Amino acid sequence: MSEKINISEETQIDKPASREMIPVEKCDWERIKRLLSQIDADKNKWENAAWFMAATDIAFLISLLTTSLKIEFSVALFFSLIITIILFVVSRQKKEEVTSSKEAILLEMKQVEEKIAK
Repeated sequence: MSEKINISEETQIDKPASREMIPVEKCDWERIKRLLSQIDADKNKWENAAWFMAATDIAFLISLLTTSLKIEFSVALFFSLIITIILFVVSRQKKEEVTSSKEAILLEMKQVEEKIAK
């Protein structure tokens, strides 16, 4: 059960968990910060764009099947599919980069922790 801090009779907030500070050398801290800054926080933007293009592909396909402008919508569908595939490939690469960056950060933090323990 978490402890509460009373602000007033109506207002209570959870007491923050106690934190333990670990002394880290500045060069180690700078290296970890640099690794953290390399993580793309907006990795989902590529996947979102890919799904948007997939929806556009469906719209072009429906238009192709229901209108007399077969050639125009065929060309639009072809290029839209190419863009969709490219966006999904880029999205997958970004996910892999984030995963490897996170693993590198955890490894670096473990090495710093072992260094401090010695």
